[in-house]
Amino acid sequence: MRKLLLLTFVLVLSVLGVVRAEVAPEQLVRSTADVILSEIKKNREVYSKDYAKLYKMADEKVLPHFDFRRMSQWVLGRSWRDATPEQREQFVAVFRDLLVR
Repeated sequence: MRKLLLLTFVLVLSVLGVVRAEVAPEQLVRSTADVILSEIKKNREVYSKDYAKLYKMADEKVLPHFDFRRMSQWVLGRSWRDATPEQREQFVAVFRDLLVR
């Protein structure tokens, strides 16, 4: 249940990174949350035993709506400018994994 709340919270935060002209951000969050909640309810037993499947589902259905690069820039602030391109990419990958888990 804690992971579900965290996933929902992260989804709501993703509105900041969503850039889609064809769908309002609120509608995108609402519809994605509905899909995720439905999927979790339908496969609760599977996901409670195998977190890898839960993470894979989140990766497929939620993460495409995030702008992890921009979110990482906000998190690092001024340090983003000082980081090398390799450090930036490394941070984005680690930050993404942190939010999913």
